[in-house]
Amino acid sequence: MKRLATFFGSSGSTCEGGLKRRFAGLVGGLALAVAAGNSHASLVITADGAGLGFSTDSVISGFPFSGLGPIGITVLPNGNILANSVADGKNYVFADVDGQTFAQHIGPGVAGNTCCAAYATSNGWAWGGQNSHLVRFNNDGTVAQSYPNIPVYNGVWTNPVNGHLLIAAGSIYDVDVSNIAAPSSRQIPGTSQGDGLTVSNDGKTVYTSALVGYDIQTGQKVFSHSVSGADGAGIIVSNNSLNGRLVVNSNFGDVWLIDPTHYDAFGNVTANGQADVLIADNGARGDYTTPDASNGSLLLTQGADIWRLSCGRGCGIGTAPQSSLPEPGSVALVALALLGLAVSRRTAFGQR
Repeated sequence: MKRLATFFGSSGSTCEGGLKRRFAGLVGGLALAVAAGNSHASLVITADGAGLGFSTDSVISGFPFSGLGPIGITVLPNGNILANSVADGKNYVFADVDGQTFAQHIGPGVAGNTCCAAYATSNGWAWGGQNSHLVRFNNDGTVAQSYPNIPVYNGVWTNPVNGHLLIAAGSIYDVDVSNIAAPSSRQIPGTSQGDGLTVSNDGKTVYTSALVGYDIQTGQKVFSHSVSGADGAGIIVSNNSLNGRLVVNSNFGDVWLIDPTHYDAFGNVTANGQADVLIADNGARGDYTTPDASNGSLLLTQGADIWRLSCGRGCGIGTAPQSSLPEPGSVALVALALLGLAVSRRTAFGQR
């Protein structure tokens, strides 16, 4: 729900019914801003979340804060983090390490968004919305190229199967960026943008922050649910029962685990899947997210901070799982083998 800033901002959005939606968003945004409370709060894993293997780490704290916090965020092709600061309308680059403060950004801030589009990485480039249309970013956060014919108002997510961008701009657009000089865009029929977006592991379904799932090819609604304040999200890729579940970042400082198979296209509970699980709370105003393929974690914004959510060994969120560590038994066998090799070498050289 970022339309509070959009209502007063200079994004120039002309999507159909925009004025009515922005007014409704203004009222909702004020309520959410009051409810979200402290802009610097520690995101804490619940007992249920810990039992499922989730953990959190602070990545960057202390962004300038205007009620929205950092918005667009992605991991750049060179491995650094690109984050947009709404308060001063600039993009900043950070190392992809935990425990940083805002003051540790790499280089100066450069012109970015004042509100409210997400960022994503595809085809060796970072992409996002600026001045209500698609842009391609250099690794220092500057704009390499603008695409005025492709609108971007809110969420952006990369399809993990074909590398297309899914973009929220009134409707949802499927954008092929394989030709960076001239990306092609297709409006998905019957879709409504929501806010944040994410895409299923098989590349067939796009989920909005309204927690509605659409078939990317046909626009048919295949899933519907409701979580208060739902915004950015990611989908788990794992070799266990968590595979395919949605991780939802909430404006109220909560993070939820949702099973899409547990609800049908009308929001009715099915006989399949699992009930919702609150996996983290005590945060600030949660917003967009982005996957970090270097370790399988999900970077998510919370008030004036960016946090890292991880789901354990063999599990990734919005990206491939982390590399599995060898089992303790395997480690012991390797150690014994190395010890035996060392003894045989000493014996061969007459050492006792």
